[in-house]
Amino acid sequence: MAKSPLADALAFCLRKIDRLKEVPDFPYATRAGRWQTIRPDETDYMPAHGSWTVGFTPGLFWLAYAVTGRDEYAREALQRCRRFSHRAGDRTTHDLGFIFYPSYVQGYQLTGESWLCEVALRAAHTLAGRFNERGRFIRAWGSPDSREHAGETTIDAMMNLMLLFWAAEAGGDPELARIATMHAETSGRTLVRPDGSTYHVYVFDPQSGEPRGGHTHQGYADASTWSRGQAWGIYGFARAAAKTGRADFLETARRLADYFLKRLPEDLIPFWDFDDPEIPGAPRDSSAGAIAACGLLELAAAESSPTGTERYRQAAARVIEALFTRASSRARPDQDGILLHGTWHRKAGFAVDESLVFGDYYFTEAVVRLLRD
Repeated sequence: MAKSPLADALAFCLRKIDRLKEVPDFPYATRAGRWQTIRPDETDYMPAHGSWTVGFTPGLFWLAYAVTGRDEYAREALQRCRRFSHRAGDRTTHDLGFIFYPSYVQGYQLTGESWLCEVALRAAHTLAGRFNERGRFIRAWGSPDSREHAGETTIDAMMNLMLLFWAAEAGGDPELARIATMHAETSGRTLVRPDGSTYHVYVFDPQSGEPRGGHTHQGYADASTWSRGQAWGIYGFARAAAKTGRADFLETARRLADYFLKRLPEDLIPFWDFDDPEIPGAPRDSSAGAIAACGLLELAAAESSPTGTERYRQAAARVIEALFTRASSRARPDQDGILLHGTWHRKAGFAVDESLVFGDYYFTEAVVRLLRD
């Protein structure tokens, strides 16, 4: 994707981010084009637990601040961050990485504000408290002392390892990196199938840690490939490879990326699940494309050969160009979001063919990264 279209894409993202200043709470998904919001004290939003998305709104303001240097974006991001600092002690979810990495960690890296670092470190230790030592995995849902979902982890959790790897460096606690590394090892053995596709969920015996099998929560079927989960895996394993130098994590990221690219339709906008029998009439998920593009850029940066680097970078650029030209709201001023055609939870009928705040975040992140290369 040439610099000029990328510059157009960034300018478009900034215009949409400016409109977020007028939204008092935290957007998670649109309904008929308008942002629906969640308050930062809501921790059990049904049917899709939208509280895990609160970090993406300040994250978008931080991305805008990073490329413009305009203090108004930093002020807005800091104001939003202050409103959910209490979530650092939330013991009900593995999604603390999604909540605190794009918001607190990114903000700390840009500003050096010590309170952002302190809160993010607390969140990392809360997340580490979900680690099952016998099974060597981070449990997905529920309090660590509850029985329900006690033996379940997800491919999404690979993204939350970013918080642990960062905290190990920022706080000097190697145990956090050990937990992140062991979880990535377990995920590579269990959540990743031999053909490079992924399960959404994997179940272990919570007492012995013995693996039981994979299934799905948000995908079409247990044996299908939920495209957003595949994208989480690409990005998560590529980042784990960068943080550990592990060749096996890098190879896993390649396998997941190659599978994702192979299953894309001709227009490069992924279907919500690659195996939905309703394809080509099935819903798309633009957020899966945006997340995968960020993962491809992370993979490109981790590659040792110029050929590998260029291959994955160009693939990311093609996906971002397709999203901008075919799935953005650039010709729809009535739409609040950046990307159209996102699918949050198809089986629950929740936010299908809508804008999703995390899709907007990762699309903007990819545009910014491509412009910096």
